[in-house]
Amino acid sequence: MFIYKENFHTFISDPQKIIEMLPFILLYAFSIFLALLIREKTRHYFFQTLTKDYILSEKRNFTRFGFLSAWGTFLFLITGLGYSRSYSFNYRKLSVSKRLLILFSAPIINFIIAGLAYYLSVSKAQIFSYKYIQIFLYFFCYTNFIVVFINLFPFPFSDLIVIVSGFQTGLYAFEIIQIIIVIIAALFKIHLYFFNYFIFLMDKII
Repeated sequence: MFIYKENFHTFISDPQKIIEMLPFILLYAFSIFLALLIREKTRHYFFQTLTKDYILSEKRNFTRFGFLSAWGTFLFLITGLGYSRSYSFNYRKLSVSKRLLILFSAPIINFIIAGLAYYLSVSKAQIFSYKYIQIFLYFFCYTNFIVVFINLFPFPFSDLIVIVSGFQTGLYAFEIIQIIIVIIAALFKIHLYFFNYFIFLMDKII
């Protein structure tokens, strides 16, 4: 998101620029972590609430930061488009309505938070007018929106594909496909068109 082709060489060859950008990069990285955390913990919460069929393999896989993908996070930082490593829940014994609730609960929460973060970033409240708070809120709006975007479009690991494939979470094994598609989408800046339209709608509502 911060490093583009036309100024990459200048950026890495000037330590002063790196130091100046460091607070922004850290705020952006933190907003990515929170947005992905909200997504996966929301899904995990609904899964545990809706079913007792919580198999041992899932308990072993559910580590504190097990939802983070090294490649997905790196791409998020560099291109502005990334993904998490979803927990492979056991959907087999769930009704269709429960499956859909688990899958769509997180995008709904992320979307609401994206709207709220943007609203606070442009509000006139003094506490939100401080530079770094305002920047973090805008980043937090962006990262939450991107998490929704990537899971409601036909990316290999998206919630949409999980539904279309009949909840075959084995798709998660082919991460290289996800990486290639994310890079292509980022090059064409598809996510930015949708995000700009989201901001346009938010400005109309506010």
